[in-house]
Amino acid sequence: MKAIHKKDLQTSKWSGGTSTTLYIYPETASYQERNFLFRISTASIEVEESVFTSLPGISRVIMVLEGEIQLHHEGQHSASLCKFDTDCFSGDWKTICSGKAIDFNLMCTGATQGNLHGVRLNIGSIWNVNSLKEDDVFGYYVYKGRLNVSTSTQIIQVNRGELLLFFNEDREDRLTLEAMADSELAVITVVIKTKAPSPLNTN
Repeated sequence: MKAIHKKDLQTSKWSGGTSTTLYIYPETASYQERNFLFRISTASIEVEESVFTSLPGISRVIMVLEGEIQLHHEGQHSASLCKFDTDCFSGDWKTICSGKAIDFNLMCTGATQGNLHGVRLNIGSIWNVNSLKEDDVFGYYVYKGRLNVSTSTQIIQVNRGELLLFFNEDREDRLTLEAMADSELAVITVVIKTKAPSPLNTN
Protein backbone atom coordinates (compact mmCIF):
# COMPACT_ATOMS: atom_id res chain seq x y z
CA MET A 1 0.00 0.00 0.00
CA LYS A 2 1.29 3.43 -0.92
CA ALA A 3 -0.01 6.77 0.36
CA ILE A 4 1.06 9.91 -1.50
CA HIS A 5 0.57 13.10 0.49
CA LYS A 6 0.07 16.53 -1.01
CA LYS A 7 3.02 18.03 0.91
CA ASP A 8 5.42 15.62 -0.84
CA LEU A 9 4.41 16.54 -4.40
CA GLN A 10 6.29 18.77 -6.82
CA THR A 11 4.75 20.75 -9.66
CA SER A 12 6.50 21.67 -12.91
CA LYS A 13 5.64 23.78 -15.95
CA TRP A 14 4.63 22.53 -19.38
CA SER A 15 3.79 24.66 -22.43
CA GLY A 16 0.08 24.87 -21.57
CA GLY A 17 0.14 25.09 -17.77
CA THR A 18 1.44 23.01 -14.87
CA SER A 19 1.88 19.29 -14.19
CA THR A 20 2.21 17.40 -10.90
CA THR A 21 3.54 13.84 -10.80
CA LEU A 22 1.59 11.88 -8.19
CA TYR A 23 3.33 8.54 -8.66
CA ILE A 24 5.72 6.83 -11.05
CA TYR A 25 6.42 3.09 -11.19
CA PRO A 26 8.92 1.71 -10.58
CA GLU A 27 9.92 4.42 -8.16
CA THR A 28 13.49 4.43 -9.51
CA ALA A 29 12.17 5.42 -12.96
CA SER A 30 12.43 8.87 -14.49
CA TYR A 31 9.72 10.65 -16.45
CA GLN A 32 12.41 12.48 -18.42
CA GLU A 33 14.06 9.19 -19.40
CA ARG A 34 10.67 7.58 -20.21
CA ASN A 35 11.72 4.34 -18.46
CA PHE A 36 8.60 3.93 -16.32
CA LEU A 37 5.84 1.31 -16.56
CA PHE A 38 3.17 3.79 -15.49
CA ARG A 39 2.91 7.37 -14.29
CA ILE A 40 -0.04 9.06 -12.56
CA SER A 41 -0.28 12.85 -12.66
CA THR A 42 -2.56 15.86 -12.61
CA ALA A 43 -2.22 18.88 -14.86
CA SER A 44 -3.72 22.30 -15.39
CA ILE A 45 -4.47 23.54 -18.89
CA GLU A 46 -4.31 27.31 -18.59
CA VAL A 47 -4.36 28.55 -22.20
CA GLU A 48 -7.20 28.37 -24.72
CA GLU A 49 -5.20 26.29 -27.20
CA SER A 50 -2.21 24.07 -26.46
CA VAL A 51 -0.28 21.20 -28.02
CA PHE A 52 0.36 18.19 -25.82
CA THR A 53 3.93 17.04 -25.27
CA SER A 54 4.99 14.36 -27.76
CA LEU A 55 5.46 11.03 -25.92
CA PRO A 56 6.32 8.26 -28.41
CA GLY A 57 5.82 4.75 -27.08
CA ILE A 58 3.46 5.85 -24.32
CA SER A 59 -0.27 5.11 -24.16
CA ARG A 60 -2.33 7.77 -22.41
CA VAL A 61 -5.66 8.07 -20.63
CA ILE A 62 -6.84 11.55 -19.67
CA MET A 63 -9.85 12.43 -17.52
CA VAL A 64 -11.22 15.91 -16.89
CA LEU A 65 -11.64 16.87 -13.23
CA GLU A 66 -12.74 20.48 -13.81
CA GLY A 67 -13.61 22.47 -16.91
CA GLU A 68 -14.18 21.38 -20.49
CA ILE A 69 -11.76 20.65 -23.34
CA GLN A 70 -11.76 19.44 -26.91
CA LEU A 71 -8.94 17.16 -28.04
CA HIS A 72 -8.08 16.79 -31.70
CA HIS A 73 -5.67 13.98 -32.52
CA GLU A 74 -4.46 14.75 -36.03
CA GLY A 75 -5.32 11.93 -38.44
CA GLN A 76 -7.01 9.94 -35.64
CA HIS A 77 -10.07 11.13 -33.75
CA SER A 78 -11.45 14.08 -31.77
CA ALA A 79 -13.10 14.11 -28.35
CA SER A 80 -15.06 16.64 -26.29
CA LEU A 81 -14.50 16.10 -22.58
CA CYS A 82 -16.45 17.41 -19.60
CA LYS A 83 -16.14 16.43 -15.94
CA PHE A 84 -15.13 12.75 -15.51
CA ASP A 85 -15.07 12.13 -19.28
CA THR A 86 -12.03 10.19 -20.50
CA ASP A 87 -10.09 9.80 -23.73
CA CYS A 88 -7.46 7.18 -24.64
CA PHE A 89 -4.76 7.97 -27.17
CA SER A 90 -1.17 7.36 -28.17
CA GLY A 91 1.50 9.74 -26.94
CA ASP A 92 3.08 9.94 -30.38
CA TRP A 93 -0.08 11.40 -31.94
CA LYS A 94 -0.09 15.16 -32.44
CA THR A 95 -2.76 16.30 -30.00
CA ILE A 96 -4.18 19.81 -30.01
CA CYS A 97 -6.25 20.85 -26.99
CA SER A 98 -8.84 23.64 -26.96
CA GLY A 99 -10.22 24.92 -23.66
CA LYS A 100 -9.08 25.21 -20.06
CA ALA A 101 -9.31 22.45 -17.47
CA ILE A 102 -7.76 20.49 -14.63
CA ASP A 103 -7.16 16.91 -15.73
CA PHE A 104 -5.98 13.59 -14.37
CA ASN A 105 -3.53 11.51 -16.40
CA LEU A 106 -2.38 7.92 -16.62
CA MET A 107 0.59 7.09 -18.85
CA CYS A 108 1.67 3.49 -19.55
CA THR A 109 4.51 1.95 -21.53
CA GLY A 110 4.93 -1.41 -23.21
CA ALA A 111 2.14 -3.90 -22.51
CA THR A 112 1.11 -2.23 -19.24
CA GLN A 113 -2.47 -0.96 -19.43
CA GLY A 114 -4.77 1.10 -17.25
CA ASN A 115 -8.10 2.87 -16.91
CA LEU A 116 -9.58 5.85 -15.09
CA HIS A 117 -13.07 6.76 -14.01
CA GLY A 118 -14.64 9.32 -11.72
CA VAL A 119 -16.88 8.79 -8.69
CA ARG A 120 -18.93 11.17 -6.54
CA LEU A 121 -19.71 10.25 -2.93
CA ASN A 122 -22.00 12.23 -0.66
CA ILE A 123 -20.95 12.78 2.94
CA GLY A 124 -21.62 9.64 4.95
CA SER A 125 -21.73 7.37 1.91
CA ILE A 126 -20.23 3.91 2.27
CA TRP A 127 -18.69 2.15 -0.75
CA ASN A 128 -17.56 -1.48 -0.47
CA VAL A 129 -14.98 -2.38 -3.10
CA ASN A 130 -14.03 -5.97 -3.96
CA SER A 131 -10.39 -6.86 -4.56
CA LEU A 132 -9.14 -6.81 -8.16
CA LYS A 133 -7.35 -9.50 -10.15
CA GLU A 134 -3.76 -10.57 -9.70
CA ASP A 135 -1.15 -8.12 -11.00
CA ASP A 136 -3.53 -5.16 -10.70
CA VAL A 137 -2.69 -1.88 -9.05
CA PHE A 138 -5.67 0.18 -8.02
CA GLY A 139 -6.22 3.35 -6.08
CA TYR A 140 -8.08 6.53 -5.34
CA TYR A 141 -7.15 10.17 -5.84
CA VAL A 142 -9.25 12.57 -3.79
CA TYR A 143 -9.89 15.62 -5.94
CA LYS A 144 -12.42 17.05 -3.49
CA GLY A 145 -13.51 16.03 -0.02
CA ARG A 146 -12.01 13.46 2.35
CA LEU A 147 -12.15 9.66 2.66
CA ASN A 148 -11.63 7.05 5.32
CA VAL A 149 -10.47 3.81 3.65
CA SER A 150 -10.82 0.72 5.84
CA THR A 151 -8.82 -2.47 5.27
CA SER A 152 -8.84 -5.60 7.42
CA THR A 153 -6.18 -4.08 9.69
CA GLN A 154 -6.41 -0.29 9.58
CA ILE A 155 -8.25 2.87 8.60
CA ILE A 156 -6.41 5.32 6.32
CA GLN A 157 -7.53 8.92 5.96
CA VAL A 158 -7.10 10.31 2.45
CA ASN A 159 -7.41 14.08 2.18
CA ARG A 160 -8.00 16.37 -0.77
CA GLY A 161 -5.12 16.24 -3.25
CA GLU A 162 -3.83 12.89 -1.95
CA LEU A 163 -3.52 9.46 -3.58
CA LEU A 164 -3.82 5.98 -2.07
CA LEU A 165 -2.59 2.98 -4.11
CA PHE A 166 -2.91 -0.74 -3.43
CA PHE A 167 -0.56 -3.26 -5.03
CA ASN A 168 -1.36 -6.89 -5.66
CA GLU A 169 0.96 -8.09 -2.89
CA ASP A 170 -1.10 -6.08 -0.38
CA ARG A 171 -4.56 -6.54 -1.80
CA GLU A 172 -7.48 -7.02 0.53
CA ASP A 173 -10.57 -9.16 -0.04
CA ARG A 174 -12.61 -6.01 0.39
CA LEU A 175 -12.06 -2.33 1.08
CA THR A 176 -14.60 0.05 2.56
CA LEU A 177 -14.59 3.72 1.57
CA GLU A 178 -16.47 6.20 3.74
CA ALA A 179 -16.93 9.79 2.57
CA MET A 180 -16.21 12.15 5.46
CA ALA A 181 -17.32 15.08 3.26
CA ASP A 182 -18.92 15.40 -0.15
CA SER A 183 -16.15 13.90 -2.28
CA GLU A 184 -15.01 13.52 -5.88
CA LEU A 185 -12.56 10.73 -6.69
CA ALA A 186 -10.48 9.55 -9.60
CA VAL A 187 -10.30 5.75 -9.55
CA ILE A 188 -7.17 4.22 -11.10
CA THR A 189 -6.69 0.64 -12.30
CA VAL A 190 -3.41 -0.59 -13.80
CA VAL A 191 -2.48 -4.07 -15.06
CA ILE A 192 1.31 -4.43 -15.03
CA LYS A 193 2.49 -6.71 -17.83
CA THR A 194 6.20 -6.32 -17.06
CA LYS A 195 7.26 -7.05 -13.51
CA ALA A 196 9.18 -4.51 -11.45
CA PRO A 197 10.02 -4.47 -7.72
CA SER A 198 7.14 -3.57 -5.45
CA PRO A 199 7.45 -0.20 -3.67
CA LEU A 200 8.14 -0.06 0.01
CA ASN A 201 5.28 0.75 2.34
CA THR A 202 5.85 4.38 3.37
CA ASN A 203 2.65 5.08 5.29
